Amino acid sequence: MPTFLQSLSNVFVRMADALRIDTGRIIGSPAGLPGERVPFATVEKLGYAILDRSGDPAVGLTAASCWHPADLGAFGYSWFSSESLHAGLKRLVRYSKVLNSHQTLTLRETGDVLRLALTTHFRPFPPDRVRYFLNDVHSALTVALCRKNFGPGFAPVRVGLTRPRPENTAPYFQFFACPVEFGADINFLDIQRAVADMALPTANHALVATFDEMLCRELARLDASDIVTVTKAMLIKTLVDGNPHDSDIAGQLFMSRRTFQRRLAERGTNFSRLVDEVRRDLAMKYLADPHHSVTAITYLTGFSTPSAFTRAFMRWAGTTPSAWRENLVSAAKKTSDSAAVPTTIDGVRPVA
Repeated sequence: MPTFLQSLSNVFVRMADALRIDTGRIIGSPAGLPGERVPFATVEKLGYAILDRSGDPAVGLTAASCWHPADLGAFGYSWFSSESLHAGLKRLVRYSKVLNSHQTLTLRETGDVLRLALTTHFRPFPPDRVRYFLNDVHSALTVALCRKNFGPGFAPVRVGLTRPRPENTAPYFQFFACPVEFGADINFLDIQRAVADMALPTANHALVATFDEMLCRELARLDASDIVTVTKAMLIKTLVDGNPHDSDIAGQLFMSRRTFQRRLAERGTNFSRLVDEVRRDLAMKYLADPHHSVTAITYLTGFSTPSAFTRAFMRWAGTTPSAWRENLVSAAKKTSDSAAVPTTIDGVRPVA
């Protein structure tokens, strides 16, 4: 059954409250424990009520003024501690199902543009107007998140929406401050790579590591059938203790080593490959934090010696850990010095 993070559904409650809708009569009390989830049907009911009361097809865009960082749970803290918008968007893709289980996000790099694309998996399929409303809410919240982190001048390069072109397009161009493509094949946001890679002053590597671990555990709990997700989450916790063994992980999952290996093979991978992937991802995350020495990262990623870590890193990145860190710092400084920050919507023309 599709579910929402309960605290995220509060955005819809505030949108309804602004229209003087009696949400208690529709869904009862919205209060819940941290991390609690609500059925998609709850949000769908609120969507119907908001659309009916407002009579405005673009009302989903008002979500941008009805959210609070706490609505996002642990992801909110992870997002606001990210070193760049690019890193935050990667986290949004990775943990999107913690927020909303019926959606899939992808992030594709094409030249100097990043494309964040949304695919929804509604079962049963709601009417078009509710789907378009929910897609508008998602796009508006994503842009609001970027503006909260980057600054109010943030604007995508281009936005795509699957909804047909409405009679009144002004709210869309005014909010997104960029060309908008209606009737697109998929919902997407295109973001300038130079802007997405700019270092953010709110970055906090210690906090982001803590909340990433929490999100991994929650993702694993939600999708316990996903053996790859569960294994990676467990590896993140155990790598610091040294070289992990598949028999140990299998035992913690209450299955035999042979069954564990077979389950991974069914997903097109194996234990050694997952260990390598987790080590690589953690190493690059730790190297982005100047407070971690290369020696410390060696042991945090489960290697026995710095030389073994260096050999593995050269296989992953084609350079040494120290050189990779220097290049990262240099690239961040260059981007910060040269990237232009959009501050106006002047000159934006609607897309036919």
